[in-house]
Amino acid sequence: MNFSEALEKSLACLREIEQVHVLSSSEKQYAGFSTEDAVLQIETEICDRNYSPLPIRLYLKFSEDFPLSIPSVYAGKKTYEALKYIPHLDTNRLICTFDNKSYANPDLPAEMAAEVLGRAKRIIEDGIQKQNFSDFEDEFEAYWANGYSTKDSVQRVLTLFQSRITSD
Repeated sequence: MNFSEALEKSLACLREIEQVHVLSSSEKQYAGFSTEDAVLQIETEICDRNYSPLPIRLYLKFSEDFPLSIPSVYAGKKTYEALKYIPHLDTNRLICTFDNKSYANPDLPAEMAAEVLGRAKRIIEDGIQKQNFSDFEDEFEAYWANGYSTKDSVQRVLTLFQSRITSD
């Protein structure tokens, strides 16, 4: 199956479950993607901390070797700003849905795209509900390498507690 066929199958499948828009070249540039990429904008909902619907925007990016590669999913700019300190969401707004050792199934491109989107939504929900915060410890080095916005700041605070360091 070639790229166009795989993308059309994926688009048809995703449109059955989500609000999907194919980005134009100018929209891709505005959203921070290369004009060469195939990118779908997805308006969807997840559950917030109170299990109420929370609208979010995601982008599904398909590389030119799709369906031989797994699509990437990115948070929209406003979605990222609201959620940026959750596991598996990096400073490029990429949501890590599969580890680097995963392989695509080129015979099931639509199912693969739907699975990536579903995983991204679960990752965000789990992050909002603090169910996957132990993942920060598991992937400490990757998070340490992230450089967050210069707008973010660490405030110095005077405490009334004294740390105790003991030696063996």
